[in-house]
Amino acid sequence: MMKRASLKIKQNPPSFARIEEVTAVYEDYKGEFIRFDRRGADVTGEGETEMVALMRSFDKKGEVMIGFLGSMNETLKAVKADTGMMLDKQDMMLDKQDMMLDKQDMMLDKQDMMLDKQDETIAEIKGVREDLKSYMAEKFTKIEHDVEAIKAKIGMV
Repeated sequence: MMKRASLKIKQNPPSFARIEEVTAVYEDYKGEFIRFDRRGADVTGEGETEMVALMRSFDKKGEVMIGFLGSMNETLKAVKADTGMMLDKQDMMLDKQDMMLDKQDMMLDKQDMMLDKQDETIAEIKGVREDLKSYMAEKFTKIEHDVEAIKAKIGMV
């Protein structure tokens, strides 16, 4: 008897249900249940055929789905609006990033100009140093010559 019932429920499950396995557990009858009633949209009403009951069941389930889809549609609209705002903010951030990169390029150009000027200044200082070195060498030579002449006149040599 139980095998036939399990086969029947597997072959003809309630709508929107899938029975994958039926396990029977046999116990002693305890007398706690007097009768059983089927309830819900899948039960045929008085004077209804099984087809009408099934269609009524589909109608009720369709109404639930329509409600679900309506709320899902509102959620998707909110997500779309949030996504639009996020994309606008991302565009603003990219514009700011571009401005920062332009400023960075300007700063690098100024740095290059300063380094070029520094190189010119170093070259100029080296030139002045060489000029001073040769000038001082010439002066020391003249001073040495003058000191020798003075020594000779006073008889120190």
